[in-house]
Amino acid sequence: MKKIVSLLLVVALSFCSITVAFAAESDATGIATTVFDYRRLPHKEFDPQRLNILSKANGPTDGSWVANIEVNRATSDSYWNKDHSIRWPIDVISAYYRAYNGNSLAYSKTDVQENASHAAAGYEHVWATEIIGQHYFEESGYQSWQVETYY
Repeated sequence: MKKIVSLLLVVALSFCSITVAFAAESDATGIATTVFDYRRLPHKEFDPQRLNILSKANGPTDGSWVANIEVNRATSDSYWNKDHSIRWPIDVISAYYRAYNGNSLAYSKTDVQENASHAAAGYEHVWATEIIGQHYFEESGYQSWQVETYY
């Protein structure tokens, strides 16, 4: 009986984490205007959709946003294409680095850029048990992306 209850609990928790990872605010068209991703991963990529067919006609149709966390740095990057060979300056891009020892914040730093394709924040010499990056990407006419990465 305990095994069945444990299995059901694991399945329920897995469903909850999947739901949280893809929660979004939507507009009247049903397209998510802001996508939130809180899965516990060190690297994430997102392909923002245009909010409507007329928006930002000169913007990319296959742009890609990348969020990374390493032991000493959180980075946010924006690309015009999926193979990451051309940079795409967007309205706002940010990286927020937080290092924790247990429940105590050991170090934090933020980098917010406007009309840029890269933001990075971190520290060279930090001792931490958990490192979290928060990243934000915003471009007029496209979905926004708010994401966390974990190391």
